[in-house]
Amino acid sequence: MMYEVRRIAGLLTALLLATVLDASAHPHGNEPIMMGVAPQQEPTKVYAMWQPVIRYLQKEVRHPFAFETAASIEEFQKRVL
Repeated sequence: MMYEVRRIAGLLTALLLATVLDASAHPHGNEPIMMGVAPQQEPTKVYAMWQPVIRYLQKEVRHPFAFETAASIEEFQKRVL
């Protein structure tokens, strides 16, 4: 009987820890992680080139990502600052 109580307590503790760790994994909730990439080429090309990376990260991390670039490097630098 005592073994079963310990086992159930252990399982409940593990479940609680897993829930807490999952909730704290993304401190900003469902807010996307922003991925800014300097425009070394046309913004549409840069966007297309980075989409496989964004999709991979979203799948692996199980959290949304947002992609952002700019029309020029100067504009991108202003946005970063």
